[in-house]
Amino acid sequence: EKLLDGYTLLLMAFNEEAEGAVRPTWPYGTKCTRSGLHWLRAEAVCAFNVGQYNEAIGWYQKALATTDDPELLGSLQQGIGTSHMYLNDLEKAHAWYVKSLANGEEMLSSISLSNMANLALMLAHNEDAKIWSEMAEDRLLSEFKEGMSAPEFEKTMDLVLLNHMLAAFELDDLDAAPSLFNRMTLDDFLPGLGVSYFNAAF
Repeated sequence: EKLLDGYTLLLMAFNEEAEGAVRPTWPYGTKCTRSGLHWLRAEAVCAFNVGQYNEAIGWYQKALATTDDPELLGSLQQGIGTSHMYLNDLEKAHAWYVKSLANGEEMLSSISLSNMANLALMLAHNEDAKIWSEMAEDRLLSEFKEGMSAPEFEKTMDLVLLNHMLAAFELDDLDAAPSLFNRMTLDDFLPGLGVSYFNAAF
């Protein structure tokens, strides 16, 4: 158990890009039986971060069988949905996102809700994109009050507002779209894309 705990903590640090962290390797010669949600989830995140989305889905699904906690279930289902989205399996992604809602909308983070809004735009579910963007903004404000850093808040808010603005465009709400755009800070936004170009495109 200590070996598994240590391996899991190192892998979590690697996933968080902690300074000096390197990808840990499991000592396969040991007879320790590996199990547990945190290890499985860390493996899923690691696979996702390097673009191995099918492998990530497998790890997430194994993790699902280990818990009945609504918040954890919602998070794992979001991970599966996002992995499918990156594989361009948009309908499967949508199905997993909808499934995550059954655990309680209040369980989802602003990033999760923003991902859902982004997928809704890709599927032309524009009303859903608007609704989920509004929910994402409310959740983000709560997260900021709970201690989220200002830079992370601004960066996430830009993504939330971008989805909301695009939904407004698609719904022909040409009063709301400029208002949403003007609320964006665009600091460190979309690396490689100049803010002046983004303004011109808008």
